[in-house]
Amino acid sequence: MEPVAEIGEVVRKGDLLAVTGGYPVYAQIDGIVRGMLQSNVNVTKGMKIGDVDPRMEPSLVHLISDKARKIGRGVAEAIRTICYSRYGLVFLAAGKSSRYGKPQENKLLSEKNGKPMFRYLLDQMRIYPMCTRVAVSGHTEILEYARQHGMLTAENQNPEKGIARSLQMGLDVCCRQNPKLQGVLFAVCDQPGLKAETIEHMLEMAVKNPGKMICAGTKEKLGNPVLLDRAFFQELKELEGDIGGKQVVRRHPEQVMLLETAPEELQDIDEKTQNW
Repeated sequence: MEPVAEIGEVVRKGDLLAVTGGYPVYAQIDGIVRGMLQSNVNVTKGMKIGDVDPRMEPSLVHLISDKARKIGRGVAEAIRTICYSRYGLVFLAAGKSSRYGKPQENKLLSEKNGKPMFRYLLDQMRIYPMCTRVAVSGHTEILEYARQHGMLTAENQNPEKGIARSLQMGLDVCCRQNPKLQGVLFAVCDQPGLKAETIEHMLEMAVKNPGKMICAGTKEKLGNPVLLDRAFFQELKELEGDIGGKQVVRRHPEQVMLLETAPEELQDIDEKTQNW
């Protein structure tokens, strides 16, 4: 392949564009050369070697075509799906709500604008169907809602045994569903201000930094969610009582990466007097 016409050059029908294998290639229409393969590229019969745009608009040469944009978006989404499919998302919703209102009152079912608290997180996570998503709860309404929206569930009817049990139940379901998971993100459902974009950024960081733990938080304090690489799964399995994943994080500060997150996203709701 030897180009004759250059990108940005105006050509007329019948003008010589290139020579391939000793054979001339002529323009079939009037237009501006918008694309051309480089010299010495090997080509085959029927292969596209260039592009002549009939609109004769020089500025188009410097723009990405609509077709190229669509192809690019498709490729980017495919890469995102493949990368994120190696991660699990565990939503913790089995707490006792001991500091919230009356005894036996479940704060996760309390509503704002007609929507229960737990759904503020779960509804946003529907954009990650490629991830292994698990809801851990002892509440029928939450478990049923999660299943209806394509999530796996783990039923924890003994929240008094501590958060470690919920973490381990969620991790177990994730690993049974996808034994090759690279990492799992744990999020609490009493954090209704958390945004899907924050989850996205944490997944991006994990993909680029395998072996690390990713924490949402501020420079002063780490918060939730927490994403743990598979290198720390065994330590999670050994936790006991009301000790969460932060215990594993504290053991390995050199392996922690912080995603600075707005305070309103990090707020967890423990009492009725809190505004959310």
